[in-house]
Amino acid sequence: MSKRASQERFRELLNDVAGWAEGFGGRLVLGPPVPDEDLALLPELLGLPVPPGGEVLPDGLRDFWGLCAFARVEVPDAEEEGGWRTLPANFRVYSPDEVLDATRWVRIPDDVTLGNRRITTAHLFALAVSDVLPRDAQWCVAAAQGSLPGPVIVRHHVDELRWARFQDTGRYVGEGESPGVFASFLEWFEHYVRHVRALHPETLYPDGVTVNA
Repeated sequence: MSKRASQERFRELLNDVAGWAEGFGGRLVLGPPVPDEDLALLPELLGLPVPPGGEVLPDGLRDFWGLCAFARVEVPDAEEEGGWRTLPANFRVYSPDEVLDATRWVRIPDDVTLGNRRITTAHLFALAVSDVLPRDAQWCVAAAQGSLPGPVIVRHHVDELRWARFQDTGRYVGEGESPGVFASFLEWFEHYVRHVRALHPETLYPDGVTVNA
């Protein structure tokens, strides 16, 4: 799919999210486009080697960030008149800068072991919040390593560590057991938007957020 066609589809999906948010008094906020030269720095900042002739970012993600740096739903802040706050969970796709900050919820220390074998999540970086809560469950990009032919988008929970890799073999902890792998950003974004729009607003406010619709 061409960049123009994929960005048009992103606009349609974002309009769907905006309508959903407005239905309970929220709003969709989009960031400005990200220049290509800024995106070129991201792999190095994340500590991810770029394979020869390969790509660190999943197909379509550059097109999305070329349209908007981030996409998040906000709700009125009950503690600040006229203020807004980000939802504690869905809907939020990170900007490149936010990726760098949110990835700290994904990476584990180098000395973590499973069955006396060291594991790593250095090949993962955060992309978006996942489901409702907790914060340490996020949609991530898994770099093209081991059995993966290219970067894919996966749901990673730090307590489950299915997408961690054994340092000695490079195999994934949950290899062959992890559903919901998306090879393209658009495929994942279609799923993400569909899931978000099916949520009842009250499931999005477990920390006491109130909305004056």
